Amino acid sequence: MYSKDQRLTLDSLFPKNNLTKATEHCVAVWGTLDQVIKSGIPSVQSIRNIDRSIGQLVLAQHHLQKSAQETKLELDQCQYLARVVGTLSDRYQKLPHIDSDRADCLKHQIDTVKKFVQQQLDMMKK
Repeated sequence: MYSKDQRLTLDSLFPKNNLTKATEHCVAVWGTLDQVIKSGIPSVQSIRNIDRSIGQLVLAQHHLQKSAQETKLELDQCQYLARVVGTLSDRYQKLPHIDSDRADCLKHQIDTVKKFVQQQLDMMKK
């Protein structure tokens, strides 16, 4: 039972699993990369968006690792996440020039999430 001080929200009543959280972070990165691509010219805001995207991908990786430890992952959710991460790789290729440190870090995080998801899919197919 909930106390009067506790606020009832959709998230508190129906908590998201870690795979859903990871997917939401990756989808947010997708939107952010689209904004950076649309702006065309790297700006201070674009650089902040790239930095935020790197952080969201780190959180996505964290949630993926937790989800793999907690429960059996659902095949359809993993397949969807694989498509989202594939789109992130495509969007990365279209980014305007950003400094090499940020570009390398962003690429590394995308590849790390992509590799983890692919490993999970390979294990499910066995």
